[in-house]
Amino acid sequence: MQRNGASLYDPESVKTVIKRLNVKDSAKKVYCDQYGVFLRFLGGIWEKPRYAAAEQEKKLLLESDIDQLIAAVSRRTATFCQVIKETGARPGEVLALKWDDVDFGRRLIIINHPEKGSSSRTVKVSPKLMKMLARLPTKSDRVFNMAYQTMYTCFMKQKKRAAEKLSNPTLKKITFRRLRDWRFTMEAHRVHGSMLKVQGFTGHKSIENVMKYIVFEQKVFGDSEYDEFDVVYAESKQEFFKYLQDGYEVVTDYGLEKPKVLRRRK
Repeated sequence: MQRNGASLYDPESVKTVIKRLNVKDSAKKVYCDQYGVFLRFLGGIWEKPRYAAAEQEKKLLLESDIDQLIAAVSRRTATFCQVIKETGARPGEVLALKWDDVDFGRRLIIINHPEKGSSSRTVKVSPKLMKMLARLPTKSDRVFNMAYQTMYTCFMKQKKRAAEKLSNPTLKKITFRRLRDWRFTMEAHRVHGSMLKVQGFTGHKSIENVMKYIVFEQKVFGDSEYDEFDVVYAESKQEFFKYLQDGYEVVTDYGLEKPKVLRRRK
């Protein structure tokens, strides 16, 4: 900013220089944030200009790509990614997860340390994830006893190696954030866009954040080609409960003793 004529001790001068910089608003927002930190260090204050980064929509990940990546990375990294995939928790929320927050009997994970003002929440997870968690060491009270930077570095290295080994460049584009977006979008699809149910699952207190997933779900699944179902016929209680565990929903209900038709979106 000094090279562009700003005086770092004059906030108005800095504000003028940032305004005329030929960069995106997202970059200007970063400059303002960084200058604000510098100004606080000096004991000064300023009226920070508002620059909003334009949000770009990304293509919804395919579950097959997510599962391929999870199968290719190490056991600990795979379990970490599977937790995000099924709960939609932030990486920091997963790292704060304690063994006391995992209910193996009921297959529940409790997000007891929410970030960014979100609400705590309890999520039902799959038997697959329970088995993955059970194979992890329990030497600490935390499930993943490591720093975020360590987990992030391991994830980045392993997904790059997996993408090259499997000749699937899409794997390189998978991030913790996109795993969360996939989970929340699929949840919005599962509950047919119910705002209260989506909000309860995500833990977001802001309706804007909840609506973002509902609107995106409508864009992704609006076409009839995506709205197809696998339909099954359960003739016994055992089959019925197995299909429910696999994510099928009941279409016809003739009582517990009679056959049922169930369906699951493809």
